[in-house]
Amino acid sequence: MIRKNYLNIILRDSFPLLRASLDRLSKSFKPPHPKLPDLVHHELVTDDNWEDSYFEGGERYLKHDLLSLAEILQIFRSKMQQLFEIDPIESVTLPSLSRTVFMRKYYQPADYPLCTLAPEFNSFLRKAYYGGRVEAHQLGVIEGPIYYFDVTSEYPFAMLQSLPYGEPVHLPHGAHGRIPYGLLRVRVRGGWKDRPNLFPVRGEDGLIYPYFELPYEMYVWSEEVQFSVDNRFPYTFEIIEAWEFNQAPYYRKCIDDLYRIKRDAESPVERQIGKDLVNSGYGIWGMKVENVNKIVLETATRFNPSPINKYLETMTLKRSNVMENTHFMKVSTNLDNCVTYLPLAVAVTAKARIHLFSLMNDIIEAGGKVYYTDTDSVITNIDIGDPQYGIQYWRENENEMGQVKVEFDEEPISRPEVVILGSKFYAFPPSAYSERPDEAEYEAKLTLKGFYKKFRWGFMTRDEEAKEIHFKLPTQMEERGPHQLNYSHFLDMANGWVLKHDVQRLVSKTRGWINNQCNVSREEMTIQFKMNYKKGKVEDDLSVTPWKWDSIKFY
Repeated sequence: MIRKNYLNIILRDSFPLLRASLDRLSKSFKPPHPKLPDLVHHELVTDDNWEDSYFEGGERYLKHDLLSLAEILQIFRSKMQQLFEIDPIESVTLPSLSRTVFMRKYYQPADYPLCTLAPEFNSFLRKAYYGGRVEAHQLGVIEGPIYYFDVTSEYPFAMLQSLPYGEPVHLPHGAHGRIPYGLLRVRVRGGWKDRPNLFPVRGEDGLIYPYFELPYEMYVWSEEVQFSVDNRFPYTFEIIEAWEFNQAPYYRKCIDDLYRIKRDAESPVERQIGKDLVNSGYGIWGMKVENVNKIVLETATRFNPSPINKYLETMTLKRSNVMENTHFMKVSTNLDNCVTYLPLAVAVTAKARIHLFSLMNDIIEAGGKVYYTDTDSVITNIDIGDPQYGIQYWRENENEMGQVKVEFDEEPISRPEVVILGSKFYAFPPSAYSERPDEAEYEAKLTLKGFYKKFRWGFMTRDEEAKEIHFKLPTQMEERGPHQLNYSHFLDMANGWVLKHDVQRLVSKTRGWINNQCNVSREEMTIQFKMNYKKGKVEDDLSVTPWKWDSIKFY
């Protein structure tokens, strides 16, 4: 838009809307100018060699990057308009786009209103808003056979069920003789001392699932209490207070349609759109809108020489910086015109945890062991689909939401062992694993949060005395070396070794507010990884038992 000799340009990041790397998007959307990932290895470009990198294919690499992204966005935009009559550019993020699809095509405000709730009540609700379950139940090298199963579309499956709507009715003394549907303030006691528990508590390292030796007061979604009562789990409850909601499966048609697009898509583009939208539907409803940090840029003028004053007067200023006559300010604000409904998000996450716990409980009751859980997946020692265990109903149709599928694509579906060292910290050997670490390592499944697994390091050292493995950054392009994280390194860490790797990052003297060349310096640091777990009590045999609550602390 041109107005008074000014060109108004809005700069938007495409990544929040298309949550994948350009390389992956290029393979799915197949633009006329695909990304050329092998021309330049950007992780090896430094201040000293960037000109060489540019002339050795860099110009063509950058040109294809720009054109492919523009073409992908146009393909995405056309397909969204064809499928939903919605222009995705109106939305800033993928979750907000998923919400827009629901609001414009499926929402029935007269029957199932999603209304704005009081901030004070939302603060109670947020105490019952927990994330996914990520737990290790056994550490070290675990001999198999080992099976790794994943729940198909865990969160969309939860959204198929009845969900809360409208305003709640406050029951200040609970409801005698029944469990109201909605938010509960309860005192809970009991659980298991030697196996996974149901109710989460926020700990220093994430959610823990303790045994409550004495009563513990907490906020929970009612379905978790109802699930425990229906299955006669070893818990007792005292409902202190409740907020009761109406419920209905008002999101079901939306989820069914999006999943059908993903499952029955005739093109990779439609499949990608269906998958992204169906998996991004719930979190946006739980987004925090009160006291949110916001970055504000304002230029001082003759009429407003100090833009900072109005934020000082309202006590919303958190931090500020000035470059020339531009003020960079971090302020606390409320997000206006943002459609949220926290009870929906609380209910969906509770249902997803219940579903995963049902799977874990069935495995244990069938005589199996659960070694690890991660949001929508389990690592176990039994084949869930084998009729001898009596729980094959979990694998009747692995393409349907809520059913269980095998994580490994190739045969066999089991692995001879697994190494579990902590949360988001485990590894499976390749299907044809031998003691030689250079053999078939690309078939291994390695999970180590914070480590760039695909990077080929120029240098690697092993200190036998200190029991340390150290990956070091290459200094020249030609030093992109043969060293890469592999399964044998996890075996080393299981035996007490420490894994280290160097990283480089740009550090701004203005603490990340202004990325100006004069204010940015390059900093090298070393990150280390070792077997470490604090979400439960690690026993001598490396099994993990729940923490216990004794009215003062967890121990």
